[in-house]
Amino acid sequence: MLQSLEECNTNVLLTFGHSLKLSVESELDQLWKLEVVKVVNFLGSEHHRQFDQLISKLWQQIHVVFRIYTKMKLVQVWSTQSQILNVQSFNFENFQFVE
Repeated sequence: MLQSLEECNTNVLLTFGHSLKLSVESELDQLWKLEVVKVVNFLGSEHHRQFDQLISKLWQQIHVVFRIYTKMKLVQVWSTQSQILNVQSFNFENFQFVE
């Protein structure tokens, strides 16, 4: 069992459509599939463009800090076992990559 996603080196695969889907494969070869199932207060077209830029950057990264901050106020993130992993407010400016 993963202690937390943030403690693992991860590969993050992103697709952005009706929902944001994340597949995270840890060094322990455990695959976590996460999906944002509810978005509240998405703030418009400017932030869509920011999200597109974020996704483009993520495709070029391998090891990332698994904290994704956006202008979205609230999301629910579910595991493949349909358990809520995290529900929190997000802030786009705090997104960080690690080398």
